[in-house]
Amino acid sequence: MSDVSSCPRDRGHLQPIIAGRSWKRLCTLLFFVPLLLSAQPRESFFFVQLADPQFGMYRIGRDFKHEREHVAKAVRAINRLRPDFVVICGDLVNKAGNEKQIKAFKESFAALDSTIPLYLVAGNHDVGNTPTIKSLQAYRRTFGQDYYSFEHRGVRFIVLNSSLLKGPGSARTEAKEQDEWFQSLLQPHHTPRDNGRTILLLHHPFFVKNAEESDKYQNIPSKTRMAYLHLLDETGVKNVFAGHLHHNAGGVYKGVEVTASGPVGLPLGTDPSGLRIVEVGPNGLRHRYYSLDDVPDSLEGWK
Repeated sequence: MSDVSSCPRDRGHLQPIIAGRSWKRLCTLLFFVPLLLSAQPRESFFFVQLADPQFGMYRIGRDFKHEREHVAKAVRAINRLRPDFVVICGDLVNKAGNEKQIKAFKESFAALDSTIPLYLVAGNHDVGNTPTIKSLQAYRRTFGQDYYSFEHRGVRFIVLNSSLLKGPGSARTEAKEQDEWFQSLLQPHHTPRDNGRTILLLHHPFFVKNAEESDKYQNIPSKTRMAYLHLLDETGVKNVFAGHLHHNAGGVYKGVEVTASGPVGLPLGTDPSGLRIVEVGPNGLRHRYYSLDDVPDSLEGWK
C-alpha cells in the first residue's frame, strides 16, 4: 500500500521560475500565468474512487471475510485498469483505532499494484463522530495526514477531514486550522477562477440530494455547508467526491456537483458494492459508478 504518511499538507507549490531580464517580460509572465493555471489538462487521465471499505462492519468485527472479498475484487479491477491513482473516501475501518481492523485493511490493500498511488481520506469511523486530539493523532500515526493537497497533471486535489466540519467536538482548534488552510488555498480575490482545475475529496457529502435540505447524520450542517459551497462556487471548483452514505447520491449547487459514492464494503440501500471511475480531460470531467462484478476491462469506448 502506498505510504501517504509523509504527504505534507500542501504538495502543490508553484516554484519560482521567473528570472526575467526586464520589467516587460515580468509583466508578460504575470499576465499569462493565471491563464495557464485556468486551462484544462491537454490529455485525459482517470482515477478510481472507493468509499467505505469499513473493515469490521459486516459481522461487527467477528471476521473480515466479506470486506476482504470485496476489496480483493476492487483491487483486481484496479490493477487491470491501471488508473493514475486511487482515493478511498473514508471509513477505512468500522472502529477507530481497532488494531485488527486496521491490520485487515492494510493487508487487503497491500495487493494494490505498488506503482498506483493510494490516497486516504479520514472518515467518522476513523477519527470518531466527534473527533478529539487523541483520535486525530492516532489516525495520523496510522494512516497519515487527515487533510492535505496534491497535484496531478495540472489538477489540484484537496483532501479534507469532514468530521471536523460535521462536529469538531473538543478538536475546535484543529477544525479552525483546517478551515484557514482550506481558505488559503481558495482565495477568490487573489487567485484566478479555478475553472474546474481543483477537485475536492472528503468523507461526508455536503448534502444528500440538495443544498437546502435539513441537517441530519448524513450531511454537513447547513451553516458550514453553505459557506463551503459558496466558496467553491465563487472560486470555480466544480466537483466534490464523498462517501459516507453507503449508496450513491448527490446533486448540484449552482456550479458545484456533489457526488457521494456507494461503498466497496457493506451497502445500505439499493446500490451494490462498487467503485467509481472518474475521467478528467480537456473537456471537463465525467464519472460512472460500477458494481464490483461489472467493472469494465478498459475505458475504451466508454460512453
